[in-house]
Amino acid sequence: MYLSKKAVGLLLFPFILSALAYYFSPNIINCTHSFFPVHEQHIDKNLDKKMQKYLEIESKQNIYQKIGEDALRRENNVKWVVDELLYVEKTKVSQKLTPLKKATPQVEPKAYTYQLQAIFSDDKTALINDSFVKEGSKVNDATIKEIREDRVLIQTEKGAWWLFLFQ
Repeated sequence: MYLSKKAVGLLLFPFILSALAYYFSPNIINCTHSFFPVHEQHIDKNLDKKMQKYLEIESKQNIYQKIGEDALRRENNVKWVVDELLYVEKTKVSQKLTPLKKATPQVEPKAYTYQLQAIFSDDKTALINDSFVKEGSKVNDATIKEIREDRVLIQTEKGAWWLFLFQ
């Protein structure tokens, strides 16, 4: 098989070009630096200071975010305390704020004991001292305020308290 000079030149041209590029690579690099300045020459002299400032700002942002989350959690805790622990019914407040009466000799009312014997939660009925009662009814001198599945709230002149089914 016979190749023309042109075909041989085209075959060898990439190899010759790569050998020349390898041999003259330092000169080629210097020449390209004049057209395209080196990246190191354009690095900001204050880059370290700016990076430090950025990291400080980022850490402060994280701190402020944590402070905001803590404040929100504390606000929710305060709401819970106010709603659950400090809530006082209006009837209890009005009882506490009744004006003081002059001390007059009074006959002590008979002290009753109350024994919760059963609760029928279907129709909110309770058996107290052998009497069937519903909310709003009276046993001796006590008014039945609330009946729950395991306890009954009674109100007397001396205050209100819970009677538990299993004490």
